[in-house]
Amino acid sequence: MSHLPAPKCLLAALFATVMVEAAAAQVCQVRNSYRIANSYSGASSELNVMTPWQTQAPLSTPGFNSNPGATCTSQGSCNPTSDYGWLHVDGAGSATNCASSGVFLWLDQGPQAQFVDTIHVSSASLPLGAPVQIQFVLSLAGYATLVDTNPSLSFGAQVYCSSLTLNVNNGPGVVGGVLNTSVGANLQVGGSLTVAIYPYGLLGLGLPPHTSSYAFDLTARTGISSLTAGVTLSACSGRSYDPLLAQVVDVGGGSGPGSPVQMATTPVLGQTQSYTLSAAPASQAVVLAFATGPAVALPLGINVITEDPATLQLLLLGVTDAAGGFSYGLSIPGSAVFAGQKFTSQQLVFTAGGPLLGLGVLSNGLQSTMGL
Repeated sequence: MSHLPAPKCLLAALFATVMVEAAAAQVCQVRNSYRIANSYSGASSELNVMTPWQTQAPLSTPGFNSNPGATCTSQGSCNPTSDYGWLHVDGAGSATNCASSGVFLWLDQGPQAQFVDTIHVSSASLPLGAPVQIQFVLSLAGYATLVDTNPSLSFGAQVYCSSLTLNVNNGPGVVGGVLNTSVGANLQVGGSLTVAIYPYGLLGLGLPPHTSSYAFDLTARTGISSLTAGVTLSACSGRSYDPLLAQVVDVGGGSGPGSPVQMATTPVLGQTQSYTLSAAPASQAVVLAFATGPAVALPLGINVITEDPATLQLLLLGVTDAAGGFSYGLSIPGSAVFAGQKFTSQQLVFTAGGPLLGLGVLSNGLQSTMGL
């Protein structure tokens, strides 16, 4: 029996209840916000958009504002879309000043696209409170340009979670970081995509008049994955966050027992992925079968092809050595737009009477994911 006076017992119970509810609370919301300013002397004009936080996603709020005049003109657009782990914003605009007035062609009031989500860390094999490492990856792809005599342009993406903050600013890129947490934790994750455009050259009198313009198309993605085995990550939003990490998975296939063995290093953006082939017929031509997208399984007799025929490409690589080995390198593009993209490879070695239509023998297939 408690020795606390009744009011204190009641307060303690209430406090415990509040703490349990707070610990269990999960937040998942998206929001868009921007301003397009197209004013000039005697003609004010702005479009202001700021949505409330909401749970339904994706949220898209395209907008256009125009302020035509006899000599001064200004018009611009902005189209943000917010989703959990995926943010996009694009737009274009132009303006011309005149002898009597400067002109605004401003785009700001960011972040234009935002999300917040809660990730619950659980495990069926690890005890509550066991240490866990979570990998976060942020990619920013696309472009933003401003043509003006005195331009001010900035853009960037951010993702944060607890003590970890990742940023990519004023150019495409991919960054990663690791957060130390524990089984049972609720992690609030937030992401934003921001662009700010100020063509200050339009503010002066147009003597002579000149025209400025902007255009942008930006996409930010957040990848989240556990580096600790036996851990499950579940999001309040119900979304699954692609890891955006370089990976290679052996997907099987080939020409049955005794097939050549294909191996590869991970396809890190901007680096070379190294491939080796072993246990193949000696001194025979090697053809690379390559397809974008995830692996498939297409049986052909005893053979299993792992490349999607819709995107299949064939490339003659060279000739195996006297031990039936072969190696080569594949250049991985450095652009952030390729983070998380999958492709599949398989090697065909020509040999008379081979199990593949009597022409050769297939190696196993590898599914690669480009990333950090």
